[in-house]
Amino acid sequence: MGTYHAGPTRCRLFSSGSRRTFVRGAVPRAHSDYEDGEAFPASTSMAEQYDRTAAAHYSSYRPPLHQVILRKALFNKEPFDDGVDVGCGTGYSAVALADHCLRVYGVEPSQSMLDRAIPHARITYLKGTGAHIPLPDHSVDVVTFAGSLFYAKSADLVGELKRICRSQAVTVAYDFEILLDDVVRLCGVGAKETDMPYDYAINFSDDPTFREILVGREQVSLELTAAELAHVILSESRYHEAFMERYGLSDLFAVVKNDLEARGRSHTVRANIFYSKYETTTDA
Repeated sequence: MGTYHAGPTRCRLFSSGSRRTFVRGAVPRAHSDYEDGEAFPASTSMAEQYDRTAAAHYSSYRPPLHQVILRKALFNKEPFDDGVDVGCGTGYSAVALADHCLRVYGVEPSQSMLDRAIPHARITYLKGTGAHIPLPDHSVDVVTFAGSLFYAKSADLVGELKRICRSQAVTVAYDFEILLDDVVRLCGVGAKETDMPYDYAINFSDDPTFREILVGREQVSLELTAAELAHVILSESRYHEAFMERYGLSDLFAVVKNDLEARGRSHTVRANIFYSKYETTTDA
């Protein structure tokens, strides 16, 4: 058991063994310059509005779980030359990968997310998808998926990984599930079940293109401030919708933060983390 520090957030790890299941991660991705309660152009769809609002919360705060998980999966002593993070969102997962690489490419389909991507001297952000990764053949040594594999996994994606990976390249799929239902219920809000079940255990172990090296699952606890927890809650669509139905859109973040602060200055929540590591067969 270990304790991880990242700014004001403390992350305590509780091992719960390892099993052959696996990952997903961050949740709805997107964002823009619009916070809760701000006006959107009349032409903006509801999906785009949520994307932009979610991206604002993503860029404001994410728990330091990307770094924790990658330290477990990528225990390389020397940094990789080139890495790509597929589905990088606003860049938290790309920044975590940069701790292990000389150069990183963050690939993301949502322009709203890219608009808020975290600047980093060794990261280049590119608009693209898993089926169309805008990198040359045989150009990367490590590929990561932080909660994006559920949406990206396809025959086209596997073909792209075989194309862009160098010999003996490593692929890591990882995800985390922050357990928020109890906290949300304390606020008097009942979140709806999602229409599409999300598989946190998706991985590449069923594909002969990938040689399995490591698969793990553990549980951590996070100590968050009220503001941090409010950002985490409102970045997830089903919770965001539930709080909107109760309080309306006007200054929703302040409402949720104040509600949480009234219940305590800090809050402990649990999260399940999932990670798997593979050597990738390439076209080289």
